[in-house]
Amino acid sequence: MSSIQSGMNTSTPAPVPRVQPTAPDADDALLEAAGAVIGEHVLVIGHDTPGIVTALACRGAAEITLLGPNARPETDTVDLALVTGIASVGYAQRAIEMARRAMTRTGRTVLRSTSEPDDGLADGIIGALRDHGFSSIRVRAAGDRIIVSAALALNGGHRPG
Repeated sequence: MSSIQSGMNTSTPAPVPRVQPTAPDADDALLEAAGAVIGEHVLVIGHDTPGIVTALACRGAAEITLLGPNARPETDTVDLALVTGIASVGYAQRAIEMARRAMTRTGRTVLRSTSEPDDGLADGIIGALRDHGFSSIRVRAAGDRIIVSAALALNGGHRPG
């Protein structure tokens, strides 16, 4: 045993330099805000979503639906709606309407702005979410984007018009 020990290099490796943390990747921040998706039916609305779809599948989503620009989602079919590329309050309102139509009574949503959103965007998104029965609204920064998450009120919210 002593001959094996004497043949081993016992020098201590140089310490690994500390890396400064970077701003969270926009997809990672969106997925983190979405939380667990195992067994859930997820609706994805927006552009540049292949990485999101792949990550949802790897995280165990039961079904993932990409909504095209002129498509109308089926009613009461999704547990979670993810919306990307929000640049204006008008786009946010339309996306929230589509997401709400598709959601089950216990649905939730996560929305991500484009980079450098204008100052009124977060307030506009919050107002639109409240108008569609969402509560538990959280707004957070992810680099130069905002992430807004919300869940339907305990009574399932209301469906406008």
